[in-house]
Amino acid sequence: MGADLTMDSDDFNIERALEAVSALEKVLRRRTHKVQYLGREYLVPGTLGEALRLPEITVQLQSPRTLRRERGLEAFQALWDTLSEPTCHATLKEMDWYDPRNLDWDDQRSNRQPSPKN
Repeated sequence: MGADLTMDSDDFNIERALEAVSALEKVLRRRTHKVQYLGREYLVPGTLGEALRLPEITVQLQSPRTLRRERGLEAFQALWDTLSEPTCHATLKEMDWYDPRNLDWDDQRSNRQPSPKN
């Protein structure tokens, strides 16, 4: 099931794109790089999310105006097509998304795995 974790950019609607942007920001923030400052080495969180304009896309997707939400969706879909497969996989995993067509059961209405019961 994990190897088949894919999603086409056309599969996103506004709500799912907003969820994916949030998950992508988390994935990119976890990436760190080393910076040398005054002879000391520091680990700095990644800023690729800002470079990819994820905050701007988030604002557009949350806009009360339909046209802005649609523009945000288009911007996210264009961005999604450029992401690497490992980044897409990590983002979908962060969203707890999976393809219901890969399940062994007949009820494919849900796109989320059931929560583990304690």
